[in-house]
Amino acid sequence: MKFFDRRRLVNALFVASVLLNVSMIAYLANSGGLRRIFLKADLVELPRTRLDFQKDLEARYRKLPNTPAEIDFVGDSLVGDGPWSEFFSEVHNRGIGGDTVSGVLGRLGEITEGKPRKLFLLIGTNDLAASVPDAQYLRHYRTLLERIREESPETAVTVLAIFPVNMTFPNKPTFDNARVVETNRQLKGLVAEFPGVRFLDLTRYLVDDTGSLRRDFSTDGMHLNVDGYLAIREPLKGPVTEGMDRKPTE
Repeated sequence: MKFFDRRRLVNALFVASVLLNVSMIAYLANSGGLRRIFLKADLVELPRTRLDFQKDLEARYRKLPNTPAEIDFVGDSLVGDGPWSEFFSEVHNRGIGGDTVSGVLGRLGEITEGKPRKLFLLIGTNDLAASVPDAQYLRHYRTLLERIREESPETAVTVLAIFPVNMTFPNKPTFDNARVVETNRQLKGLVAEFPGVRFLDLTRYLVDDTGSLRRDFSTDGMHLNVDGYLAIREPLKGPVTEGMDRKPTE
């Protein structure tokens, strides 16, 4: 091979090597691989940028009440997804998104088998969203209350009225407050047929001057945000906590 040809080949290989290295560095930089290399070599600090859902949770935690006697579990999703309150608190959450009265009936055995001291029922929003007739909704609710009385007769039951909605959101609920008011009226009448069962209507703590769910209390016109839950914390506190200092009868 002539000297000139060898020189051109060497130059071409050098240029190709440079381009390959530049491309690799660019790829690593864009993919985060370069940061991982520097991090592993302890040349940079792990960035403290927060994702939107992390910011939302931080804002939620800041609004929730703190007490000197509280016990905190702190960490990542392994902590966030843990059922700590179920393990160590008397208040257990048995809510399932999208559930209906008939859905609760299907899983009621798991709830009543422990013979809970108290039971708070808030169910019906998804029945209204699915256009379930009030007659069917109340029929299922009657069965629900009858089964609770039969399966756990000592349980103190509180029925919460269906919460109001706000129709000003872009993806507004499929039912309005006129339907909520009428269904709650009939639900209250049903509860009155069961001695000892309490009907608790928290509407006045959640609505604006027009009778709609306050816009700043909701994320979509139907679900509550943390401010909405804080608005009903005090009126719920008495019914939830009364008698907790007494041991349940065996």
